Amino acid sequence: MSNLALITKPNIDNDSSGDAPAGEQTNDVSQENGPSMIVPYFDLMHTQLGTITLPCELDAQKLHLPEGTTGYIKIGDGEKVIIVSSLHDTLTVHSLDLEQDAIISPLNPSSLNDVCGAIAKAYPTLSAIILGTTPHADYISLAKNTLMAKSVYPRSGYCDWTEMLVKESKDRVKQSINNRISASKSTDKFFITEEHVQNIEEQHQIYKHLVVSERITIICAHGGVGKTAIANYVASQVSELVDVRYVNIDCSGADVVYYRNYAENHGFKFINFDIAGTTQEEFFNSLEAAPTLVNQMFILDTLKKFVDPLNKSEVRLFMKRLRKLCNKGATFVLLGHANKSNNKDGTPLFEGVGDVRNDVDALVYLIPGKDTDGSDLVTTIPCKFRGDKVPITFKLSPDRSVTLIDFVDIKAQHQKEADTNIIDTIKTFLSNGAANQGNIVEYCQKQGLAIRNIRRVLDVYSTGQFQSWCKSKGENNAWLYALTPDITVKTG
Repeated sequence: MSNLALITKPNIDNDSSGDAPAGEQTNDVSQENGPSMIVPYFDLMHTQLGTITLPCELDAQKLHLPEGTTGYIKIGDGEKVIIVSSLHDTLTVHSLDLEQDAIISPLNPSSLNDVCGAIAKAYPTLSAIILGTTPHADYISLAKNTLMAKSVYPRSGYCDWTEMLVKESKDRVKQSINNRISASKSTDKFFITEEHVQNIEEQHQIYKHLVVSERITIICAHGGVGKTAIANYVASQVSELVDVRYVNIDCSGADVVYYRNYAENHGFKFINFDIAGTTQEEFFNSLEAAPTLVNQMFILDTLKKFVDPLNKSEVRLFMKRLRKLCNKGATFVLLGHANKSNNKDGTPLFEGVGDVRNDVDALVYLIPGKDTDGSDLVTTIPCKFRGDKVPITFKLSPDRSVTLIDFVDIKAQHQKEADTNIIDTIKTFLSNGAANQGNIVEYCQKQGLAIRNIRRVLDVYSTGQFQSWCKSKGENNAWLYALTPDITVKTG
């Protein structure tokens, strides 16, 4: 702030008249006889407008400033600044000989935030602390956020610093301020600053409904479903947008040649530690040493080759390591295996401790199925996803080629196959005409079917992709069911 015409050594005038230097404006001050201090005051453009005579007594009267005056006074010059919310406390704080280069105070407390905003804009490297008074708490709350400053108040029971100095010694007040500043600074190293986040970009979907930037996604499926083929396809589709590194340590022989050539032909890099004569530790050390990992996507195939997914402590440390790399801008896609048995709803169940699911940002299951031409289909089930959980479908050809197609509800297909016996039983009964739910349930129960499954099937297949009958309200508000005209009833 050296470009301002400031008084770095305040003038002390022992004449109670408080006259300003010749040619400079002086505001009148109501005060008793005693020493006074002449200080400059500035507008929000940091232009000096004149001087103000401050009384040096602790019981100084309020200054009589023109109504609507906006600006500030300043005693001293430098980057370490104490901002006092009230003119009444300015000389009190000055008398404490705190470790500061300058003291600033707004002409009106209500303009504290405007003053701090003007200072922050003109001098972004300035370091400031606000010494506040209780009546100005609302103004201080806004101002300290504007200036990114700490605020310190007098001890409980005191309205302002002047009152505290009247009742306590100078050393006690000074120590109280320093203690509060030290306590506030004790956690500074834990704060997230602009420097910390300068390499972190706004998160966005790299591959829609599947991979989000700067997050950890795990894609899980049973063996042979097509995890690796789909991951390579996704890498090929996003390689123009991000730098993709596909780390495959779950293949050997001819597969290494195939996947390396595929990566080379589709704009991303293939990594295999054994072939290259490197190690996992070297790989992660190089990532940790990089200044930034923005726009870098890493596919790890498969997770169990990097960490034992059933070892809780190993998983915790591994995920912590990945999270630190994500904070530097990296994106991770992990391929994982599912247990042999599925959940009750037919979806796969991740093979590993719960920490994996808890620590990743997205968990996506792959469900296999068949297309009408015999090709393999794979549909995603976003079990955990920070965003819209939208399933998508891939088509896998025998030559390993993959394409994204319109969504096919493979899970519903599997459920329909499981419900075939109940569906056929209901259709047989409805072949004689429409019937209400009670009669249908009674008939199906006689065939040994559970009432809960009967009602579920009646509801599920009355609409949707696999609709098998229609339903409508009948007499007494009862549900009536009838076969749709284009349904062929199985009678045998």
